Amino acid sequence: MTAREALRRRFRPRAGSTGAYAMEMPVHLLRALYVRDHWGLEVTDPPPALGLARDEALGGAELAPVWSAWWTWLVGLDAADPRLLDRPGRPAPGSRCPPVFAALLDDDSARVGAWTTSWRTRFRDEILPRGTGVEQRLAGEPSGGDPGRPLSVAVLPVDGPWLSWVGPSRLLVSQHCREDPERYLARAAASRPDAA
Repeated sequence: MTAREALRRRFRPRAGSTGAYAMEMPVHLLRALYVRDHWGLEVTDPPPALGLARDEALGGAELAPVWSAWWTWLVGLDAADPRLLDRPGRPAPGSRCPPVFAALLDDDSARVGAWTTSWRTRFRDEILPRGTGVEQRLAGEPSGGDPGRPLSVAVLPVDGPWLSWVGPSRLLVSQHCREDPERYLARAAASRPDAA
């Protein structure tokens, strides 16, 4: 089995009584959060990641819009997209990772790996098994989602009760937001964009 097939199997949609959805902890978004917060780039959305130390010597105001453009591209990608399969010193074909960020990720690969692994392990062992039922309910809403695509939910380790839709079938949400299921459902349902 290839790495891509293993990833797809791990994050395959769950069939709920009201719709299909997939929960994921995408490494590509974690790596982008690491870059932003380690360098102290002044970008406020999404909120700061949990458990990252800022290196004051690295940041630069000119990098904030570069990071924002990269983030905007990343949030629309499926975790198994081949453009995300960067290797140390060699970006994947079609990757839009700015070279300055790729260099930081290469140089700090041990710390990046430790932080992403600790969060992904916590997600797998503690967060995912608890569930909230909200994702299943959102997946079944006839008014919002694209009927041809399951709802994809990416849970991120960011501060506060934050969520953001990337189209009607992809939701980014903080674990803190998921801890109050009724408020989470109300916010997600009210802010969900309509399918085009």
